[in-house]
Amino acid sequence: MAGPKNTSLAVPLLMERVRAGERLKDAFAAVSESTGFTVGAVRLAYYSARGGEGVHHGNNILTPAEDLALVYAAQAFIHTNIPLTSPQLAAIVLDLWGKEVWKTWARSWVKRHREKLSSRTAKALGDKRNSSSVLENVLYRADQVE
Repeated sequence: MAGPKNTSLAVPLLMERVRAGERLKDAFAAVSESTGFTVGAVRLAYYSARGGEGVHHGNNILTPAEDLALVYAAQAFIHTNIPLTSPQLAAIVLDLWGKEVWKTWARSWVKRHREKLSSRTAKALGDKRNSSSVLENVLYRADQVE
């Protein structure tokens, strides 16, 4: 079937479906069927149109806002010398947003945010120098997460 030649016309239809919560694979198939483009052409148009604008993949578990909040929460724990393990990270996601994730998801999430997170803990300061600044930092980060 010979469809229209400009596949960029399919991208807004596809983005509507993805924003509505449809799985990316299903959205490719539906837009392909409605526009007459092949699934491969729709997929290529979608990935080409995204072009490094910091877009979020349609199949991610967390929204961009939730993702950023989780980064801030993990940073707060790291700055207080309590790095999170994968099960702890998964428990935070479940507690905050009610979304169940697995240890493998947590590991890949940490890899994706490697430039913002560190598995090394900060050098401990003396109690007099550390106590008030750490508490203020934790409270400030907690307010940002909320």
